[in-house]
Amino acid sequence: MPDSAVLDMFYNDPIVSNQIILERLELLYSDNFNYLFNYELGNIQKFLSKEQSVLDIGSAFGLFLYRLSLLGYKNIHGCEISEKQRLLSKELFGYSLLGDLYDIASVKYDCITMLDVIEHVKDPIPFIQYAADLLNKNGYLLISTINFNSIHFKVAKTFWYGFTPPRHLYYFTYRGIKKCMENRGFQIVNKSTAILSRGGIRTRFRSFLKNIHTKQVDTSTDYWNREKLEKRINSLKIRPKQDTACLVRESVSKRLIRTLVARLNIGDTIQIVCRKI
Repeated sequence: MPDSAVLDMFYNDPIVSNQIILERLELLYSDNFNYLFNYELGNIQKFLSKEQSVLDIGSAFGLFLYRLSLLGYKNIHGCEISEKQRLLSKELFGYSLLGDLYDIASVKYDCITMLDVIEHVKDPIPFIQYAADLLNKNGYLLISTINFNSIHFKVAKTFWYGFTPPRHLYYFTYRGIKKCMENRGFQIVNKSTAILSRGGIRTRFRSFLKNIHTKQVDTSTDYWNREKLEKRINSLKIRPKQDTACLVRESVSKRLIRTLVARLNIGDTIQIVCRKI
């Protein structure tokens, strides 16, 4: 298990930061922008009024906060350990993100989101408990994480794309997260397991074939070319995408597939909403 210094160095490494930023910037300017975070945003709209407060943990450069703002939420906050992403958040959206969850001591929130975060954390259970203590009574915690019970894992096994230390340190199933949250006084009010988009499936399949070919999971960042990444990032206009705040409606077929995958708990990402009681 890498120590905190190694993890801090990894997430602040220019090449790693550039790759993460590039992935999210291209989402920001893609045609699929309206589909981003649809499940999480739909649940926030279902359970929270526009006046209630939201803390997004692991905000990157603030893309989820920006989507919340398009829906009319004003009392929104975030924290992110990567300094480069915090600076980009300020430049792109004007958000002043905190650097560390543990810097927050006395503030309480109505909702806390951890979207693809807990698999990266060295000690996820104390981390979740600390976040839970920052919630008001009857507040909501939204968690999404890579699914250790997914159909992709069952097929790929040791060549699964999710095995990427030190980026992913822990792996979870829905049953494990449910037990963890119920033991800490939470009630599960909604849950799903999400399916990757067609583009995501293609990317994961290419990763699987590469891992099979090399007989190991590629966890290095050496193949990320620093100059190429910088050039690609600079070619994207650093300005928010102008967009409506409407959530995109799913087709009937997609809704049926998502419901089936959620019932079987075999989607690529676990998504749960729990209420502090």
